[in-house]
Amino acid sequence: DTLATSVGDWQCECVAPSTGAARVGGAAACAQQGECETAGAVCAENGQVCVDAGSAAGDWECRCIAPRRGASGRPAACELDECTAVCPECAQKPGGAHTCGAVGQRCVDSNTAAWSTGDWVCECDAAEGRGSQVGGVAACEVDECSASLNRAVCEGGAQGSRQTCVDPDPRVQHNWECQCSPPYTGPSGAQAAASCGVDECSMAAANGGESGDAVCRAAGQTCTDAHLATLGDWQCVCPYTQDTARGAPVTPCTSEGLCAMAGAVCASAEQACQEDGDQWLCVCLAPEAGSAAGGVASCRLDECAGACATCAAGVCSDAGQSCSDPDTSAGTLGDWICTCPSGVGSKRGGAAVCMTDECVANGDVCEAAGQMCVDSDTSAAARGDWKCLCAAPASGSATARVASCAVDECFTAGVVCAAVGQQCVDVNTASGSTGDWECRCVAPALGAPMQGAPASCVYSGACVDPAASKTCSEAGQRCIDADPADGTSFRCACIAPAVGAPAANAAATCELDECKAICATCATPSPAATGDVCQLAEQVCVDPDRQVAQDWRCECFAPAVASAEGRPVPSCKHDECEQTPAPPCVGAGQACVDPVPFPGSVDDWQCQCADGSFAVSQVASCPVDECRVETACAAGGQRCVDPDTSAGSTQDWKCVCLSGVGERLGALATCAYDAGDECATASCGAGQYCTDPDRRRAGDYECRCAPPNVGAVKVGRPAACGLNECTALCPTCAKHTAAAADVCTVAGQACHDPSVETAGDWYCECAAQAGAEAPRQVGGAAICTLDECGVAENAAMCEAAGQDCVEPDRRTSRDWRCECRSPEAGWAPRRAAYCTFDECGVAENAAVCDTAGQDCFDPDRRTSHDWWCGCRSPEAGSAPRRAANCTFDECGVAENAAVCEAAGQYCHDGAPTEAGNWMCRCRHPAQGMAVAAAAECTARSAAVVCSALTEAQCQTEQACSWDAGRGCAPRGAAADDEGCWWCWLLLVVALLCCSCCLLLVLLFIRKRKRDEREVEEWALSPGAESGKDDEMKDRAEHGKDYGTKGMEASTRSLLHEQAKPSENENAATTLGDTPDASVEESEDREEV
Repeated sequence: DTLATSVGDWQCECVAPSTGAARVGGAAACAQQGECETAGAVCAENGQVCVDAGSAAGDWECRCIAPRRGASGRPAACELDECTAVCPECAQKPGGAHTCGAVGQRCVDSNTAAWSTGDWVCECDAAEGRGSQVGGVAACEVDECSASLNRAVCEGGAQGSRQTCVDPDPRVQHNWECQCSPPYTGPSGAQAAASCGVDECSMAAANGGESGDAVCRAAGQTCTDAHLATLGDWQCVCPYTQDTARGAPVTPCTSEGLCAMAGAVCASAEQACQEDGDQWLCVCLAPEAGSAAGGVASCRLDECAGACATCAAGVCSDAGQSCSDPDTSAGTLGDWICTCPSGVGSKRGGAAVCMTDECVANGDVCEAAGQMCVDSDTSAAARGDWKCLCAAPASGSATARVASCAVDECFTAGVVCAAVGQQCVDVNTASGSTGDWECRCVAPALGAPMQGAPASCVYSGACVDPAASKTCSEAGQRCIDADPADGTSFRCACIAPAVGAPAANAAATCELDECKAICATCATPSPAATGDVCQLAEQVCVDPDRQVAQDWRCECFAPAVASAEGRPVPSCKHDECEQTPAPPCVGAGQACVDPVPFPGSVDDWQCQCADGSFAVSQVASCPVDECRVETACAAGGQRCVDPDTSAGSTQDWKCVCLSGVGERLGALATCAYDAGDECATASCGAGQYCTDPDRRRAGDYECRCAPPNVGAVKVGRPAACGLNECTALCPTCAKHTAAAADVCTVAGQACHDPSVETAGDWYCECAAQAGAEAPRQVGGAAICTLDECGVAENAAMCEAAGQDCVEPDRRTSRDWRCECRSPEAGWAPRRAAYCTFDECGVAENAAVCDTAGQDCFDPDRRTSHDWWCGCRSPEAGSAPRRAANCTFDECGVAENAAVCEAAGQYCHDGAPTEAGNWMCRCRHPAQGMAVAAAAECTARSAAVVCSALTEAQCQTEQACSWDAGRGCAPRGAAADDEGCWWCWLLLVVALLCCSCCLLLVLLFIRKRKRDEREVEEWALSPGAESGKDDEMKDRAEHGKDYGTKGMEASTRSLLHEQAKPSENENAATTLGDTPDASVEESEDREEV
């Protein structure tokens, strides 16, 4: 019954020609025929069936069991192609459709070995794309934009040059869309053309290679583009008259009053002039903000709040995210950032993909219990799915809470059993149960399990030879007698869960897929687990070498590339800048940044320029503003302008007068002033410029500091200008580029410039420390020392757990940790540690082992009371918390084994715990043995009676096998018990004895009844009264021959009645009785 509700009803059935009843939940007892009765083990060990087709000797063979196929042999050469076979683990399930074929995919089984299962793969057909999946249907990736019909929809229309076809997820069908190509913008079209437009004010090709903004702003005017879908309709707007001109500045664009003369000053800085009472101001053009009286303003542009082609325009708020503009300088555009309200995720120039790694907030819950926190799905929608995973060797997991861990001690102690070809079993894996693991013999070897040490296993057939059993056991395999009739050939076979073909007279090649198998050291440590530890963390398990133990690892699903050996990856992040091949940013001299380094966010890597500008998924076209390195203009009190900042445009910077009119390419300009302007003759200092607010008054000219210099304005004399190197942007300042913060802020330090008049004196200063001077560094970040353990909260956290607070490097913040106190060990960053303790470090424990000449070892230092004493080589054995009983196989000594081998015999040590009892034994079919010397071997002259042999003799006789229950018995033929003649003899003797006993009992009963009759007759006769018969009286009084007190009592009662004849006679007379009545009464009594 394969219904989901029907469990535990599976059964094993015998394969013809073997016969036997099926068994539910276990292996059936199958009977073999002919030679297969003895040779069938060879086939069974290889998962095959034995067939004895003819009557001739030696014609048996092994055949494959469906669905495996192959040529017959001893054993058969069987294969399993899981793509063509029908089986529950195959691609073709019984009664169902082919897993791969049903969806049009091809099936590939790269390893058709009989024991290799679960490795078949579904591969996508070339027409469907690329992709494969082990043991299931593949998710085929098809780029739908590779189809010419789809591309034609996007690129073949009237706006074909403005858009392109994009398939955002090749694994999903019918999701391709048309997207606008930069600089065009507009909503995408799902399987349809998009509606794309462009703001020509920001489009560089609007007017001879310059944008509309550049053309208008150069004349001190603003640019507008009312219709984005059409080209050539942008306009310049005069700030004074609001007149417009299409595709060119408005002329004339003049103002009466003060701005009539000062307008040129503002226009040279791409600003507008406004009059405010008796003064004029330069005002920044929208969307920039800022103004300055009597000179050029310092303009700012907050792209989160402004309205421009590069501004956020509600992109962040529409996604429920916050917007920030790290640099509001007018020349820094496109650097605004959307940040997720919680969790992880931000993106420059667009909405972020929010990730929420819940282990950031909940990781301490798991770590406090010595477990690992894993949040496999960090998407914003997945909440409450973080898990605590037990650390190896423990196993177990729990969602959103501490896990209940099971500890299989075979994880560490299993090597003790495996080293001798035995199986390790931990009978109780509860975390509080330790020292209860045991080694068990693997069939066909027999023996009782041994707790904490290898078991004493008894082999049969050729495996009795220690050399044969040792060959297999040293490889961690079991020994099988290959042919009972031979007695010299054996096979080494793998021990489950390892698989592999048995090898004749040599160790087999075994494989163990630790990702699929269930064992203490595997990814699935127990049958009770709901999956391997990688699967529980939603990762994939990989075993790179199936012949190497404990090398499995967990890997993140693509495109993440992280992996961890023997445990899940704590966080599957995918930084596309670190993938292979890497994005081309570094090769182009740009920085690569992945704003959301998670598997769910792909193709969002950015190439960033030094000024903060960037391009997504491609190399950026970085602007080169030559004025960032040129200082000649600022030193002469003029403004530097680079009209074309494209990478190919160089040596085109110019100096523009801040007061007066004039500009010059690559050098200081000669400024022209109007008549009456005192600045024509006034002299201000270096790095300053002159303004004359009122040409009607004399001596009121002002000296102002030219940016980036700062200082108070002075009337009629030079100003005291300086440069605040902490806030200014210059090559020698703390802030080198507009895109990044100053070097002090980046290092978490404060920037100070003690004198704006002195260049190169700025310094970074560390946070103040109590009682100590804060370290500082001129011209760069300082090396700070920080005693974080001096913070009360940090020290109290460690002290509460009985641990010490330690700070390894006071120059680094957030590196303090809690360390366990001796003799415990362990530490944890910024929290109480989970301490471990080596119990062998306790003098009393070590002394127990040392006194016995043994070694102490602690397999798991996180668990108490689990230390062991282990015997030193060449002895073997171990015991928990006490000295072990060591064993020593004297046949392992080369000299002893050589004595036997020289005589063609083999060495056997029947009692490894005792010395001097090794012996040489003759090989089959000869017999004989000798202690510590070569034996005298003789051939058998008659059939051996197994039941008459001792245990030691039975183990040397090939025709017999020893069983703890029935003793020595013939091997493999339970029905053909030799010596049955004495069984029948015993049965006949027993029957004769029982018959004799029964006859004696019957004779005794008959004699007793006869005596009872005689006594009763005598008592009623006249002779009893006169006492004539003394012998009868004596028998009656003493109960002779009766043997019972009851009969004696009845006899005395009769005698008492005879002693009263008168009363008896009177009674008889009264009742009218006759003498015949007394006789009848006695007869009635006799019958009773």
